Amino acid sequence: VYVDTVAPTAEISYNAGTNVATFKFADEGVGTAFYALYINGVDVTGKTYLDASKTTVNLGDYGYEAKDVKSIDVVPVDHAYNVGYEGNVIGDDNLPIIFLGDTTPSALGLYNTKNVLVKGTVQDEALASLTVEGKDVAFTYDAEKKVYNFETTVVFTSDGYKNIKIKAVDVNGNAFEIARPIYVDSTAPVVGHDAPSVVNNDVAKLDFNVFVKDNFNAAKVTVDGDVVFNREFIDETKFLTPTDEKVAVSVDLAKGVNTFNVVVEDAAGNKVTKEVKIERSASELRAERIAGKDRYETAVKVSQKGWEAAETVVLAKGDQYADALAGVPLAHKLGGPLLLTRTGALPSSTYEEIKRLGASKVVVLGGEGAISKDVIAKLTQSGIAVERISGKDRYETAAKIASEFGKYDTAVIASGLNFPDALSVSSYAAELGMPILLTRNNALPAVTKDALAKAGVTKSYVIGGTGAINESVLKALPKGHRISGVDRYATSVAISKFFANETKSAYVATGANFADALASGALAAKEGSGVYIVGKKVTPELGKHLQELGVEHVDVLGGKLVVSDSVLAELDKYLGN
Repeated sequence: VYVDTVAPTAEISYNAGTNVATFKFADEGVGTAFYALYINGVDVTGKTYLDASKTTVNLGDYGYEAKDVKSIDVVPVDHAYNVGYEGNVIGDDNLPIIFLGDTTPSALGLYNTKNVLVKGTVQDEALASLTVEGKDVAFTYDAEKKVYNFETTVVFTSDGYKNIKIKAVDVNGNAFEIARPIYVDSTAPVVGHDAPSVVNNDVAKLDFNVFVKDNFNAAKVTVDGDVVFNREFIDETKFLTPTDEKVAVSVDLAKGVNTFNVVVEDAAGNKVTKEVKIERSASELRAERIAGKDRYETAVKVSQKGWEAAETVVLAKGDQYADALAGVPLAHKLGGPLLLTRTGALPSSTYEEIKRLGASKVVVLGGEGAISKDVIAKLTQSGIAVERISGKDRYETAAKIASEFGKYDTAVIASGLNFPDALSVSSYAAELGMPILLTRNNALPAVTKDALAKAGVTKSYVIGGTGAINESVLKALPKGHRISGVDRYATSVAISKFFANETKSAYVATGANFADALASGALAAKEGSGVYIVGKKVTPELGKHLQELGVEHVDVLGGKLVVSDSVLAELDKYLGN
């Protein structure tokens, strides 16, 4: 049994000179059997169908002169009684005309959805097909208005500039295509801020920044309904450039908790509301934050707090601690801050700080794999002398940094495989003029051993427990003395108990990352204080130790994601509030 469900097709051609229509039939199945013929919409064959073998018809046989023929339609039927259709408008060389509604979609309109309605009409004698973005779209004929209506929804998979293409083709093959350009923006802005959660009781007015990112270049920022930034829809070339803005905000603070609603809305109407709560403390704060938008800016803020000017700056890689661990004592010896850079490019904030300090020289720690030639070129092009200190690995780099101290009788030995211990001791080592040398856990590197010998070291402080530096290394050192705790946080306190004197101030940084503690070490040494590391909370051991030292104020390094507000609150309580 052969099953045929496919309708036959037909092609029509007409010679007005002979008034003869010619038909070509095709069928994928059992073949075309017969057909009905319509002239000017009239069924001229009636029930007397024409056999499919009769492929030419003189329309005069049906009483039509060539000048009167407007359209020819044929309805072929195959042997399985599947019915097809084909039409031809005689003398029609007019293109279909496509009309879209003003808002379906709007030209260069901005849509906050990936599903965009496309709706309109086509004016034509006999429309054969309509596609939108290459997909067939159904249409209906409005006999009263003599137009074809269509409506569909285009679904995009991404945001951005889109050019929706609509194509109409009539029965004679006349085709016309238009495009309607739009923007799709279904992504809400990303909003952040650097407002502190608590400020001192004497702060009646506060300036902070709102950070706005969006995939288009138009955005509006309001604070409690007041517009503080507004970049409206602008020209196409700039509009496609993403927004990355730092918006300055100034607010008045009443005593107690102040709540501000920051609303960021993009041009498509995507809106984000962020509640900013700032408490104006009833008493003087003992713990305050030093933070930039990233580790590079935080290091700059540390520098700005401690130095009006500096002839020399030490520059270390900001995303790897290996070469930087020994840098704090050197920065203190040279009398300048320690700043951070990316490997391939000097951050603008770091560059501007070097210029503000009036530095004539920058000492770079690490090889070109840590800090590239491009960073060096940026500095030298500005007339700044650059000295690079580097070795084949972190141990040799530390040894070369130590050689800048000439002869010294005491050194600090820390693990080269982790950062917390070296950073906790860095300010004390710097203040006492002790270089920091690095070691492996179970073997003292030859370069470290040679550095100790050349400097004439007679005493060494080993920082960290046996998990960081084992006993065999300790015994290989000149008069080695271990300073350690049960973990990095306890070791930080143990170091302070051994080295610190009474002080009214201190610095606190996260023990989970090195960058903020590294930057603050040089300033702590300059002020005769220490750097303490914390985790998600302040250990009672640290809180009690700060009280015993007489600390009245601490600066916490880094933003809220690095050291939480709850840690500041705990410190504040320990220090007297």
